[in-house]
Amino acid sequence: MSEANRSMSDALSARQTHILKSLIDEYIEAAEPIGSESLEKKYDLGVSPATIRNEMLTLTKMGYLRQPHTSAGRIPSPKAMKFYIDQLME
Repeated sequence: MSEANRSMSDALSARQTHILKSLIDEYIEAAEPIGSESLEKKYDLGVSPATIRNEMLTLTKMGYLRQPHTSAGRIPSPKAMKFYIDQLME
């Protein structure tokens, strides 16, 4: 896969970026796997927990999140932390 195609397939939507940033912020604070309902309650993401779960699944498949075990929330991967540092830190 060429570098251009790789960056295109790794491109995140604005919603995915917002969810990822919120999840990483929460993970930094809580140091435990983060679920969709806790994100929905604490951050104004403007979507339902089910939509957040679907986006988290997509982010997991893209390598940005990991799920430590089946019933757990998600944690950021090293790829997500690099993206956060490079693109999202304020």
